[in-house]
Amino acid sequence: MHLSPNQQYAHTIESTLGDFGAAIDVSDPQTIDFLLTETEESLVEEIVVPTENVIRVLLTLSCRLPAIFSRAEGNDITRMLQNALHQPRQIISHPVASYNQRAELILRRLCGIVSSTYTDKPQIYQAVYSTLMNVMADFTSTKRTINQFEFVSDSEEELLLSAVVDEHKKRSIVVSPSKKPRSRNFKKKSYIPADMRIFNEPVITTAVCPSKSSPYNLWSLMEWTFYCCSKSSTVQEKSIESSCFHDLYQGYSRFLSVLWRVVTINFVNVIDSLMNDGRGNHNELVHMFFYSSESKQNEIISALEDPSLFILRALMTQVSGDKEEWYKRITSVVFYGIEEQKIPTSPYASDRHLIRKSNIPCPKQSDRCDSSNDMVESMSLRFEILSLVYYNGLFFDKGDAFLGSSEVDPQDYDLVTRILVQEMAKRLCKFSYRYFKSFFEASLISNEMSIFQVPANHCSRMMMELARELVDTLTGRYGIDLDVRPGASQFPWEVQFAQEMVSIIGQKALYEMIVQESGSNGGLEEAWCKATFLLGWLLDMAFTELQSNSQHGDFLQHLCEGVEQADAVSAKSWRQACQKDELPFVKYGDIFRSRFPI
Repeated sequence: MHLSPNQQYAHTIESTLGDFGAAIDVSDPQTIDFLLTETEESLVEEIVVPTENVIRVLLTLSCRLPAIFSRAEGNDITRMLQNALHQPRQIISHPVASYNQRAELILRRLCGIVSSTYTDKPQIYQAVYSTLMNVMADFTSTKRTINQFEFVSDSEEELLLSAVVDEHKKRSIVVSPSKKPRSRNFKKKSYIPADMRIFNEPVITTAVCPSKSSPYNLWSLMEWTFYCCSKSSTVQEKSIESSCFHDLYQGYSRFLSVLWRVVTINFVNVIDSLMNDGRGNHNELVHMFFYSSESKQNEIISALEDPSLFILRALMTQVSGDKEEWYKRITSVVFYGIEEQKIPTSPYASDRHLIRKSNIPCPKQSDRCDSSNDMVESMSLRFEILSLVYYNGLFFDKGDAFLGSSEVDPQDYDLVTRILVQEMAKRLCKFSYRYFKSFFEASLISNEMSIFQVPANHCSRMMMELARELVDTLTGRYGIDLDVRPGASQFPWEVQFAQEMVSIIGQKALYEMIVQESGSNGGLEEAWCKATFLLGWLLDMAFTELQSNSQHGDFLQHLCEGVEQADAVSAKSWRQACQKDELPFVKYGDIFRSRFPI
């Protein structure tokens, strides 16, 4: 009997993983290598969608580091590796340590398929999206719909899954097939084996699966990830090597990055479907919402509050039962490890075992770059998480962030972006300048090209509001008025923004307040570096906005003199502050002139 590529793949994987309904323990390097190779090859030319259980295996491999765990005495993996090395016939073309990287690349390939919408092959896009959403339900405790099937087919008509989510007809993050598969096709109900394990450990969808008996969820995993990041960075700064924390952080952060990519794809995909059936400009969805009818806005808000429709909403409900605490709790998790906090719970007991077995500092290897620091690297992931939460909050602002409106429903007030920005600022103020600066710089790093991502203009808006809030804190609420937004006045807002920034940075009283408030902001040099960096950041944003409009290009030249005067004022204020506190004078150069467009 002839089998289609989908059927061949499914049959091969079923044979590899074992009988359905039976316990699965994939602990053999040959089996894992074979599974990865088959899946890699299935995504090269004629795309074959992996099954849900394969996705669960890939997610688990992406965050686990078997080669590292082989250090643990008595661990089965130690014997496994030793046996592999003494059996030349066994397939070990890819070291165990590379399994996580290969799994991650496959997952990113799948994300790339649904990020590009695969317009030439919509059935592939819909099948991949449906499979990913089914697996994501494991992390959200979302009940599966009754008629869920995992199937393979060569028929485009049968695989064409509807991505457009109608008002109340499809309230699930799992998108159902538009037609049931014919009886001749492979068909089975989606399931997770009672005991599905990789290297004798539960798959990650079981280890991180919130329930009444075990409340461990993705936020718990984030705490553990950023705790490992903090510990790793601490030993890195002390010029000692502790690969244990570093490798744990690297594994989990890559896993979270892939997972959050899926959360973002789901959010933008559903919003886009509700707003314009996927035909509009993804960058303008928020603006479309602001200018839509009241009934349409209420429909969107109702959908955003449905945890079975939006993965993000389902995850946010796990943070706290009290909506008023959501932003406070989320920022606490995302910035975990900045302060000395209690040791969080790990998803696997073997994590703690590894730490105990390898917690012996040794000299840092010479081939590691001195600038390597996991805390700096982690800022990109922290930014990605918060930018999506901010994007979600924009819809609850009802135009407040852009149009100057204050018409926010009282029951939605706790979700407006202003509250999130204030909570972020409280946490960031406690950062050292190095990490403080790294978080802002992370917002400039371009992510994968995708139409399903948080639009860059909204990310910039978040960082501008955050910078303004932090400047207020560092200057003792000096009274900087930067409430400038498109449409707020008839005067070109880009010009007004730039003029106000140049005026502000040239005020001597501003720098006096920075010095005066420095005692409560980490000391003079820390406070000075943070404040001047933020002022430079805002100035840079003002110039960028001005340059984006060609008709205002000549106006830039009129600002040059003001910027040079501001540098002179800030330099003099810094010199006087150092003399007063008897600190060694360190020249920081032209803080603002360096931001000026050439």
